[in-house]
Amino acid sequence: MSATLPTVGAYYEIGYPFIRDATNAGGFAKWKPGCRWDRSVARYDRVGKCDAMGTMLVSVKGVYTPPSYPTRVFFTKRWIDPSGSEFGRNTLRCYALGAFTYLVKGFKHPFEIAPYLTLVSA
Repeated sequence: MSATLPTVGAYYEIGYPFIRDATNAGGFAKWKPGCRWDRSVARYDRVGKCDAMGTMLVSVKGVYTPPSYPTRVFFTKRWIDPSGSEFGRNTLRCYALGAFTYLVKGFKHPFEIAPYLTLVSA
């Protein structure tokens, strides 16, 4: 696989689907990256449903090629939810170049945005 090497300091903003999750301890709905899946459909025919689009932020911290090993990319990943709040740990992650290239292409599965739903609180 011949992927182009990312440069140190490169910054990627990738569109990412988000769902509204109301199962947290506080009882209020919060945004969560990912999709809902209909389990009644065959696995390879599934299309994810999301509530809105947010952003995944990836910042490259280092690119190294150890002798006799694949190139490694060190990066941090954060999220911006559809309401504009930024969250996520600022932990350093390490992927091989092929996996990193796959990551910055966006969400891995087909999905569609569900029609707008109004959340009603009692």
